[in-house]
Amino acid sequence: MNTLIIILGLIIFVTLILKVRYFQHKMYIIFIVSLIAFFYLTGSMIIKENNMNLKSFDGIVGAGKLYFSWLGHAFENSRSILGNVIKMDWVGNSTIK
Repeated sequence: MNTLIIILGLIIFVTLILKVRYFQHKMYIIFIVSLIAFFYLTGSMIIKENNMNLKSFDGIVGAGKLYFSWLGHAFENSRSILGNVIKMDWVGNSTIK
């Protein structure tokens, strides 16, 4: 009886380990696809709004500079917003004395 419980426990443990690894693999794929979609959508938005010409080398370099400048500013703005959120007083109103 004890060996049966141990064997069932091991089977359940191995099954859970395999499911966790499958879930991790699936999350990596979702993360990579989301990252590619983010770069594609934001890049096409920047290029379309600024009428960039990608047919010449100078146009590609200019678009790259503009995109990475935009990405840097977006990161700085996110960092600033997160810093302000952290500094906020989250205790709230205390009416109980």
